[in-house]
Order: sequence, then C-alpha cells, then structure tokens
Amino acid sequence: METPLLLNTLTTLTLLTLLTPIILPPLLNLKNSPMSITKTIKTAFLISLIPTTIFIHSGAESIATHWEWQFIPNFKIPISLKMDMYSMMFFPIALFVTWSILEFATWYMASEPFF
Repeated sequence: METPLLLNTLTTLTLLTLLTPIILPPLLNLKNSPMSITKTIKTAFLISLIPTTIFIHSGAESIATHWEWQFIPNFKIPISLKMDMYSMMFFPIALFVTWSILEFATWYMASEPFF
C-alpha cells in the first residue's frame, strides 16, 4: 500500500475518533461520561502512533495530498493536507498530554458527588 494514502487514512481515522463524543450523543441520546471521553482520547492516541511510526520509518520529509470534494456539479471544495515531521509528531504528543490530564482530573475529582 502507498505510504501517503496509509498516512492520510490513519490520520483521518484519528480525527474521526476524536469527533465521536461530539457527534454520537446528540444522535443517539447518549450521555458522555469522563471515562468515555478518556477512552476516546486514549484510542485516538494509540491510532495516531501508527502513522507517526510509518512516517518516521519511511524517511520522507513531507507528504502532500490534494482532494477535491464535489457535492453538487458547481460546488467544489479543494482540500490540501501536508504532513511534515512537526505535524506528525504533534498529534501523538498532544493526545498523550490530553490523556494524562484527563486521567489526573478523573482521579482527582473521583470523590466529588456530581462529577
């Protein structure tokens, strides 16, 4: 499989994983709990490690992808996604820090009755 396609697919999967707690509760009448949010961030972190590892292993400087979404014939949305070393390293680090903060906050607030 081509490296740019795999990287973009897994990065998009990471972003879609992060969107699930925002999109699903209004549609399914669910209530987000601190554990479900923490689990979502942890899952996104683990998924984001895969494209980062592939990018580092491939030795590429950057990978650019261009998409064009066309909803109706006269309306096109061009999207460009450029992944370099900084952007590939940012995702897992930011998600790991967020996961750590959420774990600490959940532990710290465990004795609160309305948490």
